Amino acid sequence: MSCAKKYRPDGIWFDGGWEHSASEWRSEELLRMIWGILPNAVINNRAQLPADYDTPEQYVPAAAPRRGKERRLWETCMTMNDTWGYRKDDFNYKSVRQLVQTLVDIVSKGGNFLLNVGPMANGKIPPEQVERLRQIGAWLRQNGEAIYGADPSPFLAHIPPVGGCTVKGNRLFVHLFDYPTAPLELWGLKTRVRKAYLLRDKTPVEFRQDGLTLTLHCPPIVPDPYDTIVVLELDGTPEVDNALRQSKDGSVDLPARFAEIHGTTARYEYGHGKDNIGYWTDANDWVSWEFVLERGGTFRVEITYACDKGTGGSEFIVEVAGQKLTGVVEETGSWTNFVTKPLGTVTLSPGRHTLSVRPTKKPGIAVMNLRRIKFIPQP
Repeated sequence: MSCAKKYRPDGIWFDGGWEHSASEWRSEELLRMIWGILPNAVINNRAQLPADYDTPEQYVPAAAPRRGKERRLWETCMTMNDTWGYRKDDFNYKSVRQLVQTLVDIVSKGGNFLLNVGPMANGKIPPEQVERLRQIGAWLRQNGEAIYGADPSPFLAHIPPVGGCTVKGNRLFVHLFDYPTAPLELWGLKTRVRKAYLLRDKTPVEFRQDGLTLTLHCPPIVPDPYDTIVVLELDGTPEVDNALRQSKDGSVDLPARFAEIHGTTARYEYGHGKDNIGYWTDANDWVSWEFVLERGGTFRVEITYACDKGTGGSEFIVEVAGQKLTGVVEETGSWTNFVTKPLGTVTLSPGRHTLSVRPTKKPGIAVMNLRRIKFIPQP
């Protein structure tokens, strides 16, 4: 640790880490040593311990990483092509549109974008990468107000063409990856909208706000090739109802990424085939979702989960509106081999509901990796 003593870095960014476990790396001892020398150092999660922040590589998580109810700090690290260094025959470059939209997606979820460049042998940045950086910079010069220093979206989910939302004070920036030619409906915003306009030139956007439904009538324009941004000036900082909504086909999808986690061990897992509630090693932990039905009726309830070999047999109860369905977790072969199983039917009236999943027995090391609960309307 002589370098740390000499240079006093503010951050330690471990690479690799997946080759061994935290115990094999002696990671707890290592992190204690670093923080003993640098008490304020920020350390990433690649010593196989959570530390201060997450570092998904080459992808953006489906939802903001979190532990329990707390959001994690995080950054996606990504290459412009397929190579971290320089490779003269790698021309599989991401488009400027893809890179800008990736940036927006990340900022909308509260993350940082670590975008790699690979210098050539002469120390110069390849022209393909320079051109992309310049075009991203040109876009940011016009639209950076919605990116730099912006807070993440107050909405849990975004339905296309909305590619994300960012916030500054009482301004909500709605990012449109594909500019709509029909009225655009946003649901869940509780704060009153005072004014709506395009960020790039202040062109007014007509709108109507009826309860939790906000309808935008975007003007006919030549849209931005990457992301057209609508600014909503609000009465205050945006407050949102994040209950999940019934789909037009009558179904209700309750994905793990939007579950509220109650307890100490269970947490949302992402990447490498995972998009689920995992680390569910305490049978006292449970999860819940709030959702709104516009059309009631009888619904078939399905659960999607994975369970590794040798750890099946957990029992659980799914409860909604005083109705209980029970299930037993079967082994699926691995923690990422997800299967969908029917649980039975429930009858629900229109309105707001809360569904919970609670284990009642856990003979193995974990309950399951829970991906989603889904309601399918019955004739």
